[in-house]
Amino acid sequence: MVLTNFLRPLRRPKLQLKDNMAATTGGANNLVVYQWNARGIRCNGHELIQYIHNSNKKPHVICVQETFLPPGVTYDIPNYVGIFKPRALGRRGGCAIYISTSISYKKVDTPQNLEAQKIAIKDNGTEVVIVNFYNPCANISKEFLTSIINDCGPKFIMCGDFNSHNSIWGSNKTDKNGREIEEFLTDNNLVFLNDGTPTRQDPSTFLTSCIDLTIVTRNLSSKCNWSVTNQILSSDHFLISIDIILQKNNPTTSNGTQFLQNWSYQKANWDKYKDILNNVVYETFDNNVQKMYDNFINKIKEAADESIPKTNPNNHPPPIPWWNKDCKLAIKNRNKAKRKVTKSMMHEDLLDYKEKKKIAQKVIRNARKQHWENYCSSLNRFTPSSDIWKKVKKINGVLNNTHQTKHIPLLHDGTLINDNTQKANLLVNFFGECMNYDNIDEFNESKKPPITTYRVQ
Repeated sequence: MVLTNFLRPLRRPKLQLKDNMAATTGGANNLVVYQWNARGIRCNGHELIQYIHNSNKKPHVICVQETFLPPGVTYDIPNYVGIFKPRALGRRGGCAIYISTSISYKKVDTPQNLEAQKIAIKDNGTEVVIVNFYNPCANISKEFLTSIINDCGPKFIMCGDFNSHNSIWGSNKTDKNGREIEEFLTDNNLVFLNDGTPTRQDPSTFLTSCIDLTIVTRNLSSKCNWSVTNQILSSDHFLISIDIILQKNNPTTSNGTQFLQNWSYQKANWDKYKDILNNVVYETFDNNVQKMYDNFINKIKEAADESIPKTNPNNHPPPIPWWNKDCKLAIKNRNKAKRKVTKSMMHEDLLDYKEKKKIAQKVIRNARKQHWENYCSSLNRFTPSSDIWKKVKKINGVLNNTHQTKHIPLLHDGTLINDNTQKANLLVNFFGECMNYDNIDEFNESKKPPITTYRVQ
């Protein structure tokens, strides 16, 4: 018995980050991953968007299970690109991975009938594969799970709803799936990050369970901080956050949700700007063109700094324009009722929570409908169609094409290039070789018509 317990998969002790590390927002050396069973992303995703908007720690990757999205239907989260995989057969189910527009990634193919997704994040020789997995209460085997991670490489994180119980990760029972996962972890030298905190609460009985798991390779286990957030969202599953400490100065995992300051041209004092530039004395720098150019640019920036105010990076618009105080209050009352019934387990408190939950859903639905009706009533025949489409996309949280594509890496000789300067240089070299004069001359020579000579009789 002692030997069996010793051979069981290790439960990684909860990692306590240093104070300066814990206060970061998923900066240059942290990869922040969220995992969440949404129980319908279109119904419950708005609260997730609002939570991310108000959070100081923005996730780089969000793994969602049970999206309930049919084929061809998507759900957008601002500042993220979504990869969707609906259930191949039947309704409900489905998975989605949202990747911040600040990081580069590579999609890894998975079998169509498998409710699992994979992406790889690579930089400076470090590649981390993220697996998003959902088991729809089906029997699973260790061989089946091993087949999923066979091509994941030496560093990966596998997260999702396994619908499996085992006492070693906090369940009050151990079922067949739980034993299979235990053997899967032991055979593949893997570690689960769960610390026994419940990840789901039954909406009828309010009993808790631990069926959402996070599994990592041992070389990542000591670099991870796993926690269940105390935020109550509409789903019966809790939101899980995983911080992974990667290499320092990692440009592909910077926090893309940080907003930069821009000049507010509408509030600019253009007369002052003109006067400053008219009185500028430009130096020659001994005919050094580069120094003269740099000096010219610096003078323009100095004039702009003195005459054009900058925007406040913290005053960015909300991701959901129709989210109002009524929505916030309804969510607050619902969460308060849920905490109360969780502590008391009284029937009247349960009925009160269900009523507050219905009210919150109705308030959110009406707020979105009313916002759209108000906007439609303001339209007339002079309203540009471009403004209408911008408003529609804003309400639905749709990204523009630039945000959707700017993070895609460039594959060159089997290597993923993430740096924009390196991408530009590769494109310059490629088109330079295609369009040089030698190629043009050869093309012209090949296209010349044959010379025909005529003999005069």
